[in-house]
Amino acid sequence: MASVQDGNEQLLEWWDQVSQLEDMLDAVNVSIAQDSSDEDDSSIGTPEAQEPQWKLSVVNGRVRLESTIKNFQELAMYNQASIRYLSPLAGLLQRESIRFEGICASVAIASFGLVLRYSPPKPRQHQIRQLPYKVDYRNEIDHLVRLYLTRYNECVGLLHVPTFMKYYHRLKDPMDSPITLGICVDAIAYFYPQLEHSPLEKRQMAEFFYTRCRDMLLDMFDQPSRRLEAIMTTNLLMQYLQDVMMEYTEARRLVTIAKLVCEDIQANHLYSLTPLERVLFDRHYMSLHVWQSLIFIFLEGKFDFSGVPDVPVTLLDQEPEMVVVYLNMWKAIARLLGCPYITILMKQITHAVHGEPYELSLDMIMQFEPMMREWWAGLLPDFQICNDPFSSTAYMAVEEVTSSIVLMPLAVLHGLSALLHSSLLKPRLLTVDDQLTEDMIDILRQKAISVTLISVKMLVYVLKRNLEIDLEALPGKVCRITFFCVCYFDL
Repeated sequence: MASVQDGNEQLLEWWDQVSQLEDMLDAVNVSIAQDSSDEDDSSIGTPEAQEPQWKLSVVNGRVRLESTIKNFQELAMYNQASIRYLSPLAGLLQRESIRFEGICASVAIASFGLVLRYSPPKPRQHQIRQLPYKVDYRNEIDHLVRLYLTRYNECVGLLHVPTFMKYYHRLKDPMDSPITLGICVDAIAYFYPQLEHSPLEKRQMAEFFYTRCRDMLLDMFDQPSRRLEAIMTTNLLMQYLQDVMMEYTEARRLVTIAKLVCEDIQANHLYSLTPLERVLFDRHYMSLHVWQSLIFIFLEGKFDFSGVPDVPVTLLDQEPEMVVVYLNMWKAIARLLGCPYITILMKQITHAVHGEPYELSLDMIMQFEPMMREWWAGLLPDFQICNDPFSSTAYMAVEEVTSSIVLMPLAVLHGLSALLHSSLLKPRLLTVDDQLTEDMIDILRQKAISVTLISVKMLVYVLKRNLEIDLEALPGKVCRITFFCVCYFDL
């Protein structure tokens, strides 16, 4: 095994558990292959081998399946046939739901969400307006700005470096520039482990810069000439508020104001933006929507990325190509997470985390893999690191990837896969319609076992590979989504 950085004992534990899961997966695959072989041998030379036939009956005005479904492939064929041939009974399985007993899949995540949602709002108690130790602010800011622009912004493209550096060099005092202070806050949040100061000093410095930046930011929202700067500054503060301080209420307050300003600009003032400003506006507008969607997950238990705008991807002058790759990555992920199917699916699965009963239709369960494959096939070639993302050997392609950004679509796909299929494993079945026979449920669970093991394995491989490439290369929002999916079921 390749070495990983210090402080990743949890990842090593996951790695050991994945090794055990691999043995279980091999056993399951052997069993499934044997069953499939037996079925194929018994059906050679018969018309049923190519065209399955099912016996149906009508009971109390409803269609009931009397035949036995033998495997997942036959179940999928039956689902398609019921939709295609049973008109006006089309969508037969679409109306049949499986109701599961709620389970608390992750005590840590569920408890964290409850504390955030039901704690009474309080004013921030830890504002620092003067550092308790001496520091050369100019040198410190120069270092953080240089670090941010050369090792983070080259990936995410939140700033146009040539334009910003002209502005920065004209500043008499960077302490009077909100966007510069926002860069410092974001740099401390992102490069926290790599900075030389003690943990207490970094914490105090970040809060000092944040307090001063926020005081000026609130005034900027009312200044028409500085509203784009206010939007960008707000975006720069989100990683600190959410990933470091976990102050989601404060983050939601600032994001809400910034989005209102964005919508006003979009409705009435787009004509006043230069082409460069329009590109930056689109990027920050999309990023604010993503941050807001993440806030909703923790504060409201609501998974909804449907509002993330599909903005054009434009490479600005003197920007590296990696910015385009990063933006295309987020567009692809937002397109998947924001589609109605995923929104409805996650609404149901979220109930499981909080111990509430939830329903999944058979049709919705069976749509998942075909839909994921269709989305995967529509990705840009940069992100299609393997032909079949659900293959048990897809993890081998991860070892060849040299960019954490390229890994993220695969991580999100398997994160969603693990969340869905894990919910089919242990919950006790509460109610089943006549149309859903026990053999269907058993087939779904066997399929869920196989897919869950593959997806969990892929997520751990992605995290491991990211550490081997460069921990700094993983943008914060994507890292949080991947880590959340891995932790969701307390591996």
